[in-house]
Amino acid sequence: MRFAALLFTIELICGIQSVAAQGRAIPGQRVRITSERHGLKRMIGRVLTATNDTITIGIEQGAADDTLALALGNLDRLEIGQYTGHRTYLGARIGLAVGATIGFVVGVATYKECVPQQLYDCLLAVPNSAAQGVVGSIVVGLVGAGVGGFIGTLTRAEQWDEITTRHTQVSVRSLPMGGVGLGLAVHF
Repeated sequence: MRFAALLFTIELICGIQSVAAQGRAIPGQRVRITSERHGLKRMIGRVLTATNDTITIGIEQGAADDTLALALGNLDRLEIGQYTGHRTYLGARIGLAVGATIGFVVGVATYKECVPQQLYDCLLAVPNSAAQGVVGSIVVGLVGAGVGGFIGTLTRAEQWDEITTRHTQVSVRSLPMGGVGLGLAVHF
């Protein structure tokens, strides 16, 4: 019984330490840092080096590049950026919504009643301003979806995941439960 409890404890400790190790920045990764102490708010850069207690980041500030070496304990927030593709569908949806709205308004505003001069003059004409607005919203909405989709294709999507900057400490102690017991404390 004690051997099984010991194996369980070792597995639990190793599992917690491996989870903590997964949240570590590696060189080349895009990161976003926040540190009130250093006046940094959501500063984006790339990791140059990372140890257990410090991180060196290359900051891209337009034409000028800067390098920061910070203690992990001084950071309020450290986020890792992950590229998640392009925003084609989002751009198409936004373009469709904007185009359909503009098309409807313009269609209603530009409606003119068709007065037939010959037999088939008003065959394809819309009967009222609401129908003209619907036609305008369809046509301009499709154009807007195409333009928005193209712009979305040019835009990269990035997801930011926060990682812990504090050290994880694990301690194991016995509980006074009839002389047999196990306790686990995780400090962040």
